[in-house]
Amino acid sequence: NMTIEQFYEELEEKLQNLQDYKDNDDMDNYNILVHSLKTEARYIGCNELADMYYEHEKAAKANDIEYVKKEYSNLKTESLKTYEIIARNFTVSPPTVRMP
Repeated sequence: NMTIEQFYEELEEKLQNLQDYKDNDDMDNYNILVHSLKTEARYIGCNELADMYYEHEKAAKANDIEYVKKEYSNLKTESLKTYEIIARNFTVSPPTVRMP
């Protein structure tokens, strides 16, 4: 749960950084950050999202700015869906079990 919590807490800032790198055509830093997000997403079991990050990682390595700019909104949308799922399912304290 700590890994999921950390992913959740850092995702908004990382998405903002990704957007800044994209907007500035900084594919080197975009690649580094999207690689990190891919690894984290795969570690917490979000394989489809990790695959999307991987496609962006490959594009950034190839300096394919057009792909990154064209597909960024889809990546952000899917990332935010994951963020919302985590918020609904993992940020609530577990119920208290009462012993008889």
